[in-house]
Amino acid sequence: MIPTLVTYTCPQDAEAALLRILARKWSVFRNQHLVGDNRLVLRDAKRPGVIIEYFEWLSNAESKRAHTLHEVNAVWDELDAATIGGRWEGIQIATYEPIEIRLTTPERKPPYPKPNWV
Repeated sequence: MIPTLVTYTCPQDAEAALLRILARKWSVFRNQHLVGDNRLVLRDAKRPGVIIEYFEWLSNAESKRAHTLHEVNAVWDELDAATIGGRWEGIQIATYEPIEIRLTTPERKPPYPKPNWV
């Protein structure tokens, strides 16, 4: 899986249209078996018109394959037209590599002293 964050910046009055395109995008991506099940769409609470989407490509190969699919490119063109600025200016894409962090639990001591009779 390739974790991906995409930030879309659109005019405030175009946010509903952008969200409809994102719903269609997800349907296309899922139907083409490009992405996993995990997806989250967030609205930036401090920056109106900023929408953040998290999803996971199934692999680098599927990410590359997406660029060859007419249906995917059509949705990307719609997203580009719905965002501010010129060609892809209102869309920032970042991919990440997962890392494993082992959480250690400190030894828990009872909050009170042990009674003498135990």
